[in-house]
Amino acid sequence: MAINLNHQLSSLTTTDQILQIDNSGNLILPSGTTVQRNPASGTSATGSIRYNSTLCTVEYYDTTWHIIPQIVCDLEDFCFVDPNNTTKHVIYNTTSCCFELSDQVTNLTILNDLNVCNDVTICGANTDIKSSCLTIGDINFTVASEATNLSQTDGAGFHVHCANACMHYKQSTDTWNLNKNLVVNYVCGQISDISNHTTDALAEGTNNLYYLDSRARAALCGVCDIVYDCVNGTICFDLDDHTTDALAEGTNNLYYLDCRARNSLCGVCDIIYNSVTGTICFDLDDHTTDALAEGSTNLYYLDCRARQSLCGGTGVYYCDTAGEIAIGQDVCPTSNVAFADVTVNGRLLSDDVTASNVFICGDLTVTGTTTTVNSTTVDIADKNLTLACDATTGNQADGAGLTVCGANACFYWDNTTNNWNLNRNLTVDFVCGKVTDVSNHFTCDIAECINLYYTDTRVRAALCGGTGVTYCENEGKFSIGQPVASTDCVSFHKVAVTGCLELHCMLGQGAPLQTDKYLVGYNASECLWRAMPFCCFYNVDDPLAFAIAFSN
Repeated sequence: MAINLNHQLSSLTTTDQILQIDNSGNLILPSGTTVQRNPASGTSATGSIRYNSTLCTVEYYDTTWHIIPQIVCDLEDFCFVDPNNTTKHVIYNTTSCCFELSDQVTNLTILNDLNVCNDVTICGANTDIKSSCLTIGDINFTVASEATNLSQTDGAGFHVHCANACMHYKQSTDTWNLNKNLVVNYVCGQISDISNHTTDALAEGTNNLYYLDSRARAALCGVCDIVYDCVNGTICFDLDDHTTDALAEGTNNLYYLDCRARNSLCGVCDIIYNSVTGTICFDLDDHTTDALAEGSTNLYYLDCRARQSLCGGTGVYYCDTAGEIAIGQDVCPTSNVAFADVTVNGRLLSDDVTASNVFICGDLTVTGTTTTVNSTTVDIADKNLTLACDATTGNQADGAGLTVCGANACFYWDNTTNNWNLNRNLTVDFVCGKVTDVSNHFTCDIAECINLYYTDTRVRAALCGGTGVTYCENEGKFSIGQPVASTDCVSFHKVAVTGCLELHCMLGQGAPLQTDKYLVGYNASECLWRAMPFCCFYNVDDPLAFAIAFSN
């Protein structure tokens, strides 16, 4: 394994990227998953340390792989949690006089204040707080928080130690109960039970006074023949100058009694009289209305009278002679009815409806599976016609469209291609937009307008010859004065060269080889053309390399 030192980055890196120290002083450990542990076991692996990317923690090997615990708090009691959620505490063993790991802390003593920034969870059975003052910032104090039903909340509350004073919740009565008296300055609300009190404990007010004999007697007085003693409360009646009530009954002039009055009466004919109860009734067992003549006001019933008292109304036809009542047609649930016009302000619920004209002032809701309209013309005032309104996905709306019966012509939506499709040809005067496919057409199918089609005549007429070029429009042929291929011999009257004119000759193979080759150039300072001979050297070791040397 090679080690690379990078002085610029101040890093040391191995070739296999196992160990690295960056420029910030960080030691980057080898990283890998649990499966990638190498070596997996053996004495040679003892002391190995790596970062486990599966468990997101550092681990070391000592006969087996161990997780380096994580410190979760900084108190007198240090708590470590491994990936298996096993909690380890650092405690001081007074017997061995050393620190050791334990699953639980028996006693934790904090000499000064304890500030906990996050949640505190106490899993023990008892929690003792011996501070002189307990301050809780929460506005609600919850007890029995782990109760899952009402029975588990029974008895929840508060208890004052040594005083045996309790305030607890009783689930059966759904009430708070106190086993000691409660003293309050004011109680808002109704008291359900005051049976342990009497009016003796309630002081008399100003308006609602308690009963006293003296108060009751003083509130009464006697008038007329009533003699009242407000001191003793006695009441008597003075009968000296009054009616027969104060006079005893004589022998002849007897006082009225119900029994005397009842015995003085009797029933005759159809009158039945009970002298004990004084009841009088009429015996109609052998009598009918036939024995009673008709009066002028309370007339007896006659069919003709009943029929004449009725008449027909809107939609109802009545015959007072026969007493027959009828409507225009049979309207049984199974009947077929016909109407000229039908106006429905609410809901029309029917299996079949046949009418000449139907006007619906409200909404029309059709819940059946098929709606058939046999009219010749359908006028819809709405701007938009919605199909598949109950669809919640594009697949449910697939195939929505219009169909012409008999012609099997369809205009439908294809959700797969996200296109509107027609199964018949479409003829329109004008199409606005792009056409994606015209492979079934040719240029001969569309007449030319501004954009003209190609013809040889049009192309040849658009061209012409320029300087040194002769053009024949009839043939479309371009010509120059002579052939100018690389192998052609050309002749000119005059040649003007503003740069360098390079003359080439054939070179033979050899090394070195001197030729009569010249480079002709214009010397501006001398205002003349000069030819400079040069030698071409051929390198046999590198056939593609040439060296050129110029002579003065």
